[in-house]
Amino acid sequence: MNENELLEALIDATRRAPGGEGVTVTEIAEATGVNDARIRRVIKSALAQGRVEVLTKRVVAISGRICSVPSYRLKPS
Repeated sequence: MNENELLEALIDATRRAPGGEGVTVTEIAEATGVNDARIRRVIKSALAQGRVEVLTKRVVAISGRICSVPSYRLKPS
């Protein structure tokens, strides 16, 4: 999967995310089968280009606590 395909996966996942809250690296990794490190590199590049914005999303951790984690969505063109 190349960078553009990963960004397309981000677009698709963002559209399905409830409330427009964006998607986490883990969610993208699970949806695409691509490892977290590669997804982070693609997101970092897209951030530098101004194509992605960072949000905060609340998720339930393994411990059962609610945590705020970074989430991402593509900026409108």
